[in-house]
Formats: sequence, structure tokens, C-alpha cells
Amino acid sequence: MKLSDNASNKVPNKAIEQGIEQELRRELTDMLETAGATGAEVHVAPGDAGHMVKYVADSTHAAVVVAGTAGRKGVSALIIGNTSETLLRTLDQDLLVLHV
Repeated sequence: MKLSDNASNKVPNKAIEQGIEQELRRELTDMLETAGATGAEVHVAPGDAGHMVKYVADSTHAAVVVAGTAGRKGVSALIIGNTSETLLRTLDQDLLVLHV
């Protein structure tokens, strides 16, 4: 059997994905409440962050998008990518980037 045929290499089933999504949503909501952010909406979606943030922002008619950045520079930014730069180039909404 090839390694690629191994069942453990397959994408998690829907129940696992939904559990992860619920946990992320709960953690993000708790962080926002701790920070005193009232009225903020939490959206969790699978996929490329830059594309999914734009999709959610457009589909919810968001006025502003708040994103965190690790502040990578140089080669690490090139290799790993920089979602904030993508958002800055592609969003029609205002963008607030916070260094985390």
C-alpha cells in the first residue's frame, strides 16, 4: 500500500471539521469579550485566509476587517506569505491590522 492510500492521510470527516470550527469560534468569541469588543461578528471558514476573508467580508457587507499579523519580514514573509498584504491589495473594505 502506498502512503498516499493510507486512510490517516485523508481530510478529517465533517464531524471533526465542525468540532474544530466550533472550538475556534468559541475561543475567538472569548478573546473578543475579554478585549471588550462588543457587537463583533466571528466568522470561521476553511481555505486560503486571504481569499476567505475577502469572501466573508464581501458576503456580509462588512464595513471594516480587523486582522492580526505576526509581522514577518524578508525571506520568511516570502516563503510563508503575508495575508495582511493580500488583504490590503484585495479588500474593498477598510482594514485594521494589529500586530499580535
